[in-house]
Amino acid sequence: MRFRYRAHDQQSKPQRGFAFGPSRQEVFDQLQTGGLRVTTLEVDQSVSKLTHNQKQWMLSHLQGLLQAGLALEQAVHSALPDSLSSVVKQDMQSDLRAGIPLSQVLEPWFKNNPDVLALLRAGEAGGRLADVLRTAEQLLREQATLRQSLQKALFYPAIVLSLLAIVLLFVLFGFLPQLQQSFADMSISTTSLVTTAWLLRSILALMILLLLTVVVAARTSRVHVPLLSGVLQRQRQSFFLQSLAAMMDQGIAMHQAVPVLLPLLKLSTVQTSFVNQSLAKGYPLSDILRVQKTWPAAVVQGIAVGEQSGSLSQQIGRLGVWLGEDTHRHSQRLLAWLEPGLLVFLTVMVGVVIWGIFTPIMGIYGHFSGV
Repeated sequence: MRFRYRAHDQQSKPQRGFAFGPSRQEVFDQLQTGGLRVTTLEVDQSVSKLTHNQKQWMLSHLQGLLQAGLALEQAVHSALPDSLSSVVKQDMQSDLRAGIPLSQVLEPWFKNNPDVLALLRAGEAGGRLADVLRTAEQLLREQATLRQSLQKALFYPAIVLSLLAIVLLFVLFGFLPQLQQSFADMSISTTSLVTTAWLLRSILALMILLLLTVVVAARTSRVHVPLLSGVLQRQRQSFFLQSLAAMMDQGIAMHQAVPVLLPLLKLSTVQTSFVNQSLAKGYPLSDILRVQKTWPAAVVQGIAVGEQSGSLSQQIGRLGVWLGEDTHRHSQRLLAWLEPGLLVFLTVMVGVVIWGIFTPIMGIYGHFSGV
């Protein structure tokens, strides 16, 4: 995290600048240890937000420049989007010249993408930053493709659902109460709809507040869409395996590579601690993943085979590619069933409303026809 500070040195001369650290207290302690008397310390708010497409383009362009042989400082300066101010760009170059890792320099823009930051740290640890940047860009691209497919599948059902909501509000709050006043003898279905209308009217404010809370929580990534959580988890597992195989091919031991890549899986603190302790005790990776209960059985079994055969890194790489392809096929099947499933649900809802409205009308018509 990037902090802006103002302080005085031992000669009481004013000093100001930027400092990086995981928390305010740690940055404060670092500055105090350096002989500065801190007067103000606040999170730097000058960072401009980048869109998903800008992040993807920046990583792709940066990877190409590094492969072309440019120095990291020059490549970062050329790959930064034009939306960032010149002051921010100069600060980033200064940070890189000071030896601050790229993952820390880019953290203010990728704080909502911990999986990308985990890949960058893995590339820095393994000396394969350009290759990891390609993997990170691919991760962002697949996430964007999945979101776009979901939005496309939900577009038409969302329009139908909005129109249905308007009709339901008119029927429940306008037509059915009048029907209740006009006809005392109503069918069970109509009586249920009228009761539902009065219930919705009494808790309408609460429903709107709940809906707004869910929308805000979803935008701040505090809740996950159940429909996509499994697919996104499989994506992260695929990139975890591919990155782990690449680091092991560079000669990095597993007990060193796995802790660097764990943020990619978005595990809880307890799960992360369990994995690290299990690796330190020498437990096989297959046994550790089997305990997690979230990994496919075929992947766990394949890793166990690699451990026994002595070709673990190659096996992990193949499993990562296979898991990524399988996740793509699964997401396409899921989205293919989503739109017709929603339309069937809306059709049933419309049928229930129409049945409740027309049942008493047909009863009255039959009564007068009998007379």
